Amino acid sequence: HPCSGILNETTCPPCFVKDCVTQPKKDGSAWCSICYVGELRSAPCITLACGHVLHYKCVTKQLLQKWPGARISFGFMSCPECSDEISHPALAEILKDLTSFRKEVRNGALLRLKHEGLDKDAAVTSPSGAYYADAPSYAEAILSYYQCYVCERPYFGGIKRCEDMQDEQGKYNPSELVCAACVPFTELKCCRIHGSEFIEYKCKFCCSVAQWF
Repeated sequence: HPCSGILNETTCPPCFVKDCVTQPKKDGSAWCSICYVGELRSAPCITLACGHVLHYKCVTKQLLQKWPGARISFGFMSCPECSDEISHPALAEILKDLTSFRKEVRNGALLRLKHEGLDKDAAVTSPSGAYYADAPSYAEAILSYYQCYVCERPYFGGIKRCEDMQDEQGKYNPSELVCAACVPFTELKCCRIHGSEFIEYKCKFCCSVAQWF
């Protein structure tokens, strides 16, 4: 039977033909869990490390489009069926850059978590906490980071509970997302002690961290 996979794969996806004698088999009439507009057998597919089968182009498109709104999030790097991290040899180049970027966000968020004293929260320190002994995941969950339009590096934009209502998905101008180090109207570029990581501007009325410039 015709292969349902992509060129140069070392391991082919399962056969979509119901009466095929090979194992394992997959129902080719099932919808792709990303696009939901085409059956799996309608386009080349890949089998992720978690075992779920998706359209190759749909997975690639999802990874290249990244997060849906202004605020950085990494749900797009997870399998839509089981939430395991997406992994496949054909996606290695794309995932390499994304994984490196996520590591940078996580490292910055962990430093910020400690700076704000949030690493002492019960969610991290209590055995019953949702993020017990997992400060990096907690930092990623509660702190908001944005990608600077100028330098393309992530920067801190506040605690999520403070600005959830301001981040309407898709309704933002990317050119207005600028980190403190790249703000054009200031001479302050770098702290002698902390570098540019902790330089931030705040609203003169409510002291909330500025996200847009």
